[in-house]
Amino acid sequence: MPRGIFPRKPRPPTPIDPRFWAKVDKTGDCWIWTAAAAKRRNATYGHIWDSTIRKVDRAHRVSWRLAYGPIPPGMQVLHRCDTPLCVRPDHLFLGTQIDNIADMDRKGRRRNLFGDDHPARRPGARIGERNGRALLSATDIPAIRTLYAHGLLCREIAAFYGVKYATIYGVISRKNWSHIP
Repeated sequence: MPRGIFPRKPRPPTPIDPRFWAKVDKTGDCWIWTAAAAKRRNATYGHIWDSTIRKVDRAHRVSWRLAYGPIPPGMQVLHRCDTPLCVRPDHLFLGTQIDNIADMDRKGRRRNLFGDDHPARRPGARIGERNGRALLSATDIPAIRTLYAHGLLCREIAAFYGVKYATIYGVISRKNWSHIP
């Protein structure tokens, strides 16, 4: 008989406890997730297939569910220890995204990418003409913005300067070359 005739019975969820804890190093204060999924996905957090929710989830979230039950909607599992690979349940707590940001600020872990702290504003930053891949010069930027203000289309300006539409759009929208008035 062909396989597709009879509907497939859904598999019962496999218990995740033994699989999960076999991938945890409990020797230190933090219990570190050691499975290859964290390395294979090139991620900061560990990952594991959770058959109870039928998807890959972060290891610290699975640890929370194993220890305390389901995660309420809109809540995140946060780390007290600031170690992303830590899955020790008493190092985890629930909070919102706002709580997470406040926690990062309190601990000084948040990277501020605005104002003078932005990497492009630091002395010696390779922005504008100092970037070796720049196709435009600092004198071109005000001219491009003026041409656009006078009604020329981005594609026309791009053809004139020999660059792509996206390059001109980045200049006009000030996503690129924002340091030039």
